[in-house]
Amino acid sequence: MKTIINGMIVISFLLLTGTKVQAQGRMQGTDRVEQLKKELSLTDKQVEKVKDIYANSREEMMKARNENMGDRDAMRKAFRENTDKTNKEIEKILTPVQKKKFDVLKEQWRKQMEERMQNMRQRNN
Repeated sequence: MKTIINGMIVISFLLLTGTKVQAQGRMQGTDRVEQLKKELSLTDKQVEKVKDIYANSREEMMKARNENMGDRDAMRKAFRENTDKTNKEIEKILTPVQKKKFDVLKEQWRKQMEERMQNMRQRNN
């Protein structure tokens, strides 16, 4: 069980901080920005804002990780809150059409995360 929880925390952190782990198909921050640029048809101004949002998110995640080291529940809560905050900040700069597309992307990302977690659980059993 500890391994699963640790895995969830690590995966959440990697997704939120944008660390790239190519073998497992995760995206780094720049890849995520490029995906949003392409999928949502972001303007150059929006791209710069998204980059700033992700950079701030990474800083907050590192701070949360350092402050909550050893407390998995607190870390998980901080990561979840940071993800929600980041998504809301991104949504603020999107048009209504882009927001609908962003909702679809977030659902795809959630499903991918669930699949990775399922695979981790199966490997650990």
